[in-house]
Amino acid sequence: MVKADFSSNFLDATNAQDNDIIFIVGKAEFEKKLSQSGQEYIKTNIPVEINGKNKIYSPSRETGIKFVLAWGDEMDLWVGKKATIKHVLKQVKGKTETYIEAYPIK
Repeated sequence: MVKADFSSNFLDATNAQDNDIIFIVGKAEFEKKLSQSGQEYIKTNIPVEINGKNKIYSPSRETGIKFVLAWGDEMDLWVGKKATIKHVLKQVKGKTETYIEAYPIK
């Protein structure tokens, strides 16, 4: 039986559960974006597999730092690495929302 899945291509709190494992399956790609205040920033998009589905994970700054500390700063070498997902509450623009953070598995 096929289950309906209307989630996006991006990994987020709606399509990842606590303790799910992500596998990094490809090299990161970088996308220039503009914030609402007009500041330019770089969004990191990492192809991952989770529960047999391919998604794109855009890690937070905090998760990115954890990945660098665990695996080094050469992102191409992250392919094949694994991380555990956890839901976290964050205050964003005055609203508390649920986001995901990933914790490297060594």
